[in-house]
Amino acid sequence: MIKRSSVEILHTEVLKNPFYPFQLGLSLEDRSRVFTLRVPYKRKRPALAIVIVCFAVIISMLATNNANSSIFVYVLVALIQSAAVFLNYRHERIYLLDEENKTYSFIVGPDSVTSDYHNIYIRLNRKMQVGMRDNEVPRYNLVLDGVKIDKYKLNKRPTTDVRALRK
Repeated sequence: MIKRSSVEILHTEVLKNPFYPFQLGLSLEDRSRVFTLRVPYKRKRPALAIVIVCFAVIISMLATNNANSSIFVYVLVALIQSAAVFLNYRHERIYLLDEENKTYSFIVGPDSVTSDYHNIYIRLNRKMQVGMRDNEVPRYNLVLDGVKIDKYKLNKRPTTDVRALRK
């Protein structure tokens, strides 16, 4: 199996859906076109599994009077961090672009932010990574970003081919 570059995958997705990563829909109120992107996070299941395992380990340590060991502190910290990750990522993120009103909305559970189009943008994000022979190599991602919204990477794997991303 030949591995395709992230630029090729992005190009294929755009050819399949010219609104990628959004899906086209209609607003129920005024029949305007609304572009929707739903992002369910996959981090919540492993975080929940770690919470359950840490909780079981803490209960067994308390039952056997091993709560004074240093491992107890590490397990407790892992429990707190995993619970925070689970609570933060339990709701899917929804990005809405309303074409007629020229606004976007970002919804996470009961919270939402609505603003004008000029506050949302796609940009090229550069990140330096250590490559072969310990030299730093720039890697690039296309990122959907804006005021009070979570970043969303349009190409999943970073690439060194910045010219192809600019197309």
